[in-house]
Amino acid sequence: MPKLFYKDLWGKRADKYKFLESNDVTTIHWQELNSTEPYYFFVPKDFSLKEECERFWSVKDIFIQFSSGVKTHRDHFIVGFTKEEVANKIRIFTGTLDDDTVKESLKLKDTRDWKLSNARVKLKTVKWKDVIIPYAYRAFDQRYICYCIDKKIPNLKPEFLNAIKKSIGFEPTLSEIFYYIYAVLYSPTYRKKYQEFLKIDFPRIPLPENQNSFKTLSNLGKKLVDLHLLKSEIFNLQSTITVGYPIQGTDKVEKVKYLNGRIYINKEQYFENIHDDVWNYHIGSYQVLEKFLKDRKGRTLSLDEIQRYLKIIFSISSTLEIQKGIDKIITRED
Repeated sequence: MPKLFYKDLWGKRADKYKFLESNDVTTIHWQELNSTEPYYFFVPKDFSLKEECERFWSVKDIFIQFSSGVKTHRDHFIVGFTKEEVANKIRIFTGTLDDDTVKESLKLKDTRDWKLSNARVKLKTVKWKDVIIPYAYRAFDQRYICYCIDKKIPNLKPEFLNAIKKSIGFEPTLSEIFYYIYAVLYSPTYRKKYQEFLKIDFPRIPLPENQNSFKTLSNLGKKLVDLHLLKSEIFNLQSTITVGYPIQGTDKVEKVKYLNGRIYINKEQYFENIHDDVWNYHIGSYQVLEKFLKDRKGRTLSLDEIQRYLKIIFSISSTLEIQKGIDKIITRED
């Protein structure tokens, strides 16, 4: 049976070269790997919590239908910062210009599964002004998209609903369950403890220990959702907003820089009172505050965008505090 061995080197390039020059395959202290199916990783992995994690409910078994989300493959055309921006592009697309001119103007190309001429004919039969809707393009980054949406239907499997009901002794609403799941996924302890599994598979959700923990986590999850949708009532309390945007100017995003608690958008203007952990906060691979501004480089921020950015900063700060509260429940259950 073949064996697999591993060794890594950390440090400066010169030190690595020196190590390799003074060692060979026989003198290096290797770590033998227990690489198993189905992944056969070539790096060390700690799967000691595998049995515990597999007792949880995979989101694949929770939801009836699931997908990777909206994929337009033509964001530059169908998505815009404002409703009017999208509408202007659709007017060109459905107008009287010939196909080649439209392709060049809107930077569109035919593909195997999409033909511009067919799409133009189809869109002309649709009341497209009615389907330009707000779109959660990225976390906190609301834009607009021309997109048809089917009616909403419940998407939780009966087996999972029954398991939740049995665990807590009553039948919660679908929203309460959603908020509970949202809270669990925002637990730093959960993310760290099961990080190896989250890297390779869909998240798995533990059932609540009891009615109290479910209600507490569900309530915290709702607070997070309201914050992330920027709909929290707390935004109406101006005294809670400690961040500021004190300097008048062009409001044009030129060079984004974080320095001494300030986020500069150009040489003169900045958002102030920003903690390091708020500036560095990531959702997935995106550093939220940096990404929002860099996506708008060269644009002049509207008053709505400035106010929205202030809310995002406060939302992230509040999220960090709520995550601590979630962890208190999660660690107590452990």
